[in-house]
Amino acid sequence: MKSLIGLLATLLLATTFRAQETWTPRTSGVTVPLWSLAQSAGQWVAVGEQGTILTSPDGAAWTSRASGFPTRWLVGAGYGTPGGSGLWVVVGESGLILTSPDAITWTARRTAGTRINAVAWGNG
Repeated sequence: MKSLIGLLATLLLATTFRAQETWTPRTSGVTVPLWSLAQSAGQWVAVGEQGTILTSPDGAAWTSRASGFPTRWLVGAGYGTPGGSGLWVVVGESGLILTSPDAITWTARRTAGTRINAVAWGNG
């Protein structure tokens, strides 16, 4: 798990088709651990401790986004197309669920409950 956290913390992104061969370190601009990284619809989303949400169109330059929950750990991120519309979903500590159509503005859908560790979209 520590190696996964280290990988996400430095946002190492593949630069060739054979991702396991060549990696380029990228700086996230934050000092908190990051727990999840997702890519879809021309956008990267990384989430982590202290309500951290970062976005990037290219995996190189990152922008911090407001989650509205600066004390919560965010541990899962994903993208799906429910009803034909694209939707980003971030989950985490105390059952928190945030959604966003653009990965910029986030809306709380659930703020209490048991920690949610991951999110996935099954295309149907």
